[in-house]
Amino acid sequence: MPQIHDEPVTSLSDHRKPGNHDADTAASTSSSNPTARRLLQIYLADHEAASRAGLNLVHRVRSENEAAAYGDYLVKLEAEVEQDRASLINIMKALQVSANPVKQLVARAAVIVGRLKPNGQLHGYSPLSRVLELEALCAAALAKRGLWQSLRVLAPIYPELEVATLDRLIDRATEQFENLTDQHRQAAREAFDG
Repeated sequence: MPQIHDEPVTSLSDHRKPGNHDADTAASTSSSNPTARRLLQIYLADHEAASRAGLNLVHRVRSENEAAAYGDYLVKLEAEVEQDRASLINIMKALQVSANPVKQLVARAAVIVGRLKPNGQLHGYSPLSRVLELEALCAAALAKRGLWQSLRVLAPIYPELEVATLDRLIDRATEQFENLTDQHRQAAREAFDG
């Protein structure tokens, strides 16, 4: 079973150390294709905005399910998602990529619109809401794993990225997806097997 870390994964290789000429050459090579660099910046900004929305969603799901059987797992997941977001921000800083405020605003609006969906009840939290929100968190865990896998592929090109760090993040996202899938199955049984 993969280890879960209590703090964000921040271990990035420092290619700016004096005397690290191989890393300096790799760093200049990594930015030699401006189109690829621009696409990477867009990709990371998209994931940063999505991570903000995902964190807002996990806060909501946890707060609505604290007393339910899901509560303990969701508290743990919330802490991990916060750590994952911090790891992404650290990686973006190391790669000198900024967040996109417009994308952050769109992600925030998406969370608000998601709360307006009909859930079969006029008031309160519905079992249908739990099913749909856990499905969204499953999708978010898969997307996050895809992000870490994409960065893992780029690690030989960008010396700021450390393979061991990305491998740990991939393992954690995989474990999150598996656990969320179990939680989703339980929620579906409760909602639809009435």
